[in-house]
Order: sequence, then structure tokens, then C-alpha cells
Amino acid sequence: MRLTPSRWIGASVRRQLLVMALLPLLVAFPLLVVALAAWTNVAYDRLLITKVRSDLAVAQGYFEQVISEVGWAPPCPTPAPGSNWTSSPCTTCKAAPWPVPCPPA
Repeated sequence: MRLTPSRWIGASVRRQLLVMALLPLLVAFPLLVVALAAWTNVAYDRLLITKVRSDLAVAQGYFEQVISEVGWAPPCPTPAPGSNWTSSPCTTCKAAPWPVPCPPA
């Protein structure tokens, strides 16, 4: 049933009020849903970026703390019992993955 202007005037007051109340909702609700979806996407991206930056900052701080306490080079291995470690002219620890000064004998 199509409401032309002449039928609109002749329609019941109840129908007129119903159309006047629902028409703005039918127009505004889809626009509100689209705007909310776009805002949610942007807000979620910002939240994710903030979380990743925070996690990286905590990891960097922990890494710096470990490096300051332990140092870069691993300790030289202790000589095995009965080994001839002290008699060899050791200037670098060959057991480490890179040259590190050997502990004093």
C-alpha cells in the first residue's frame, strides 16, 4: 500500500504517528551502525598499536637489565678435574662462541 499525499492526509492518526516515529530510525540506524563500525576499527587499531609498543618497551627494559647483570659474553667454562688448563698459554676462551678473556689461573 503506497502512501501518496492524498492518502497520507486520509490515513489514520495512529498510522501517521507510527510512520513519523519509525522513519527517522530507519534512516539514522544504518548510518549509526556504519559510523560505529568505522570508529571501532580505528579504536581497535590504536589499542593494538599501544599494546605492542608497551610490550616492546617492557621487553627492551628487561633485555637491558639482563645484559647489565650478565654481560654480553658467556663465562668461560671451568676446567674439568685433571685437565691441563692452567699450563696452556690461554689468552682467549676457545670454548665460547666468540673470543672472551679466560679467567686468571
